[in-house]
Amino acid sequence: MLAALGIRHVGVNTAELLAQHFGTIDTLLTADADALQEVEGIGPEVSASLREWFGSASGRRTIAELKAAGVNMTQPRKRRAEAGPLAGKTIVVTGTLSKYSRSEAEALIKEHGGKAAGSVSKQTDFVVVGEAPGSKLDKARQLGVKVLTEEEFERLLDKS
Repeated sequence: MLAALGIRHVGVNTAELLAQHFGTIDTLLTADADALQEVEGIGPEVSASLREWFGSASGRRTIAELKAAGVNMTQPRKRRAEAGPLAGKTIVVTGTLSKYSRSEAEALIKEHGGKAAGSVSKQTDFVVVGEAPGSKLDKARQLGVKVLTEEEFERLLDKS
């Protein structure tokens, strides 16, 4: 639900991180910049964007309307796997995989304790590459991030 609000810099992955951390929209609404930045992956720019949107009249009105319509704005907190080859690893999926959609691959990453990220950075542990990968592969190579084929990714999952 959070990703659908159109908050600048808040896509599906960021929305999920926020929902997992705060649990309810009311808790998120009252979070200050420091509390927001305690969430892994949330920096000053995203924090400012969230505070601006939630502090705006249209943002407050949107949340009130969603509550009035009975929209459930509570996220049950999930426990991540604490062991296995993906535990604590940040993984980016790029290109088209033959066996999985992007969302299926990201769900597998999370089920096995990893964090699915949308962009490659120095903190990225692996980039899983499918057909037509584009600039994320270039960035991974530039940063020296380990690149995995879909088959190597599956073998890694089988070890957990």
